Amino acid sequence: MWRTKSVSFVVLLMALALCIGAEEAVGEEEINGPDYGPRSESRCCMEHPQLGRCLPGHDDNPMTNGRCWDFCVSGCSKGGFCKWFGHLHKHECHCYC
Repeated sequence: MWRTKSVSFVVLLMALALCIGAEEAVGEEEINGPDYGPRSESRCCMEHPQLGRCLPGHDDNPMTNGRCWDFCVSGCSKGGFCKWFGHLHKHECHCYC
């Protein structure tokens, strides 16, 4: 009986040791996408509060190279717009996907 418990315990410790050495979580590529890298490095499909508040029709205007448009078009070909955040009571720049 004692021998069965000790063998089970050793097998459990070996499995734990193998799991600790794993470098990458399974499915990580599916979350980040195969070609895009980590989301924090991308400008697309994200809000950019670091740019501060923006004015709709002015900062997202492609004809005048508005602040949001100019920032987003350099990283995402579709540009960006001023998005309303009701819970914050302000507009912030958002880059198109």
